[in-house]
Amino acid sequence: MKLPNTNIALQLYTMRDHTKTIEDFDKTMARLKEIGYQAIELAGLWEFDDNAMKASLDKHGITVISTHLGLDNLTKSYDRTLARMKTLGFEHAVVAWSAAEYRTADGVKKLCADLEAAGKRLAADGMKLGYHNHKFEFEKFNGKTMLETMYATVDKKYLYPQPDLCWVQNGGMNPIDFINAYKGRFYTVHFKEYTIKADQVTLCELGQGMFNWKAIADAAKKAGARWLVVEQDKCEVDAFQSVKMSYDHLRSLGIK
Repeated sequence: MKLPNTNIALQLYTMRDHTKTIEDFDKTMARLKEIGYQAIELAGLWEFDDNAMKASLDKHGITVISTHLGLDNLTKSYDRTLARMKTLGFEHAVVAWSAAEYRTADGVKKLCADLEAAGKRLAADGMKLGYHNHKFEFEKFNGKTMLETMYATVDKKYLYPQPDLCWVQNGGMNPIDFINAYKGRFYTVHFKEYTIKADQVTLCELGQGMFNWKAIADAAKKAGARWLVVEQDKCEVDAFQSVKMSYDHLRSLGIK
């Protein structure tokens, strides 16, 4: 697969209200391309026909770089997952959530075993596995955070970090320190912004909060990240306006 000459991608979860049908998906791809996006990371949409998605993506010149999924997609419906990856031409699957059963001292051990098994299976088919963090993975068991245990336990051949920098920061770690701690192990890094309003974390567009995205982008690229993935879980403005604001901010920093 020939990748576009850009480092900016969009996590499609941000556009979930605009991808409820394959027709909406197609219209959304057209609008994203107009904004400037050439690459996306999928989330869900398993009800869509892969060939119909491919036709839309090809028509609009959009590349899929990876997909978010659950561990069940790599166990109970592995063949379906692999078929989508092959049809749409991407090699990276990212576990986007771990169930509550994994969030204990013993649960983390099981999570490590399950991730390694999934990563090995994907590797046998020429694919790669990542893990996307939230804040809860910074909880400590036996003196180590869940993430520290995961990335020290699972063979790095079978699992790489996909840091969500909003939750890295909110979890108590400096984003650049996190990136430097796992240098050479990244494919994608999630760029998500927040600010504090009334003592609450409020998600916002890139450049509207507290992050120095130029310094973070430079660190991510030096650490080997190929993609800087824009994501916003909740938009206070129209989603298309939101992702355009974030895209334009990155471009204003000289990030292509």
